Amino acid sequence: MPESSLQIRPALPAEYPVIARLHADNWQHAYAGQLSAAWLTHHVHADRLQCWQQRMAQIDPSQRVCLVEADGLAIGFACLYLQHDPARGHYLDNLHVLRHWQGRGIGRQLMQAIAAMCQQDDPSQGLYLWTTTQNHAAQQFYQAIGARCEGESVWEAPDGNRIPCVGYQWSAAQLAAAETFMQNA
Repeated sequence: MPESSLQIRPALPAEYPVIARLHADNWQHAYAGQLSAAWLTHHVHADRLQCWQQRMAQIDPSQRVCLVEADGLAIGFACLYLQHDPARGHYLDNLHVLRHWQGRGIGRQLMQAIAAMCQQDDPSQGLYLWTTTQNHAAQQFYQAIGARCEGESVWEAPDGNRIPCVGYQWSAAQLAAAETFMQNA
């Protein structure tokens, strides 16, 4: 894909329905077999719409939401919380690229934008995230761009399930070199 057609920009508060749709669509694919099928079919869109309406309406100075567009079409997003944890650093709460756009380097470009935001805010902190233990595609992606596995947790999912998760982390030094390591990984 030509880089000129891809744009990563801050999401506007009024764009919460677009973000919610991207989030719900990805959950329906990535979490099939983890979240209940009935919830993914009948409730995920309303749940994510309510979530993003609240998140985008509240003023949280640490939150950064980026929207990825290709020729004006929203194809992905990320949500970052700066200086979230004194020990782990910045927290990447969401990173989603629509399934049929994956494998084109968009996730790497989005991660480079996230790393740049982290560096601009506080270059002494690293970045961390959680993903489900069954989300092997996400784990492979994060490992390919230099993340190290850091701990386990349980997600109290909105459908009522308790889902095992694994954490990934990048050091502050890795974020400083994100342009290099994410392209070469």
